[in-house]
Amino acid sequence: MALRAREAQGESEVALARQRAESDLADLQRARTERLNGLERMTIARNGPVRHVATLIVLPPSGSDESNGAAGPVGRDEDRQTELAAMQIVIDYERARGWEPIDISSERGPGFDIRSLGPADPATGMRPVRRIEVKGRQRGQPIRLTRNEWLKAQQLAESYWLYVVWNPAEPNAAPITIQNPGYTLEHAAREVQAISHIEIAAAAISQTHSAIA
Repeated sequence: MALRAREAQGESEVALARQRAESDLADLQRARTERLNGLERMTIARNGPVRHVATLIVLPPSGSDESNGAAGPVGRDEDRQTELAAMQIVIDYERARGWEPIDISSERGPGFDIRSLGPADPATGMRPVRRIEVKGRQRGQPIRLTRNEWLKAQQLAESYWLYVVWNPAEPNAAPITIQNPGYTLEHAAREVQAISHIEIAAAAISQTHSAIA
């Protein structure tokens, strides 16, 4: 409200801060509604036969060294460089579309890497927003989301986007963009309990992109 008042008084430089605050407030309100709805569903008890829902297989973390009991990722530096390359590709992609990408990957808890603001609507002055989770992987590798990223994808729905960049170090690498992955990729997602992430098969990325392109 304070930012709105300042903007109304002619302080145009606070417009972006006001839009970001409104976007954050909308996120909080949407998350609150989803959680309340989830609690409401938990109050419903249904009678019926017991049925098998899922099977969990616990495996050692990838890259673990069983000889000394230590476990750690293999190629962490290479993975980091791949992620950084993918981030830059996505930032350049959004700017080329005329949008304003903001890297928030260093912040704690948002559940996505980039908040991208589109051009203002001439009538209302409002700007569309994309919450973008960026994944850079070698082609064919599964895409892994943390539990927080997956929950945010489900909560934010249409404003949440997954951008996958295959082989981001190669020339002409470009993102595959998938809106609302919490819904469009739910059929291909499986939870890996050993390291607590959501894994999506590489084939599902291409199939879903082809279906909605």
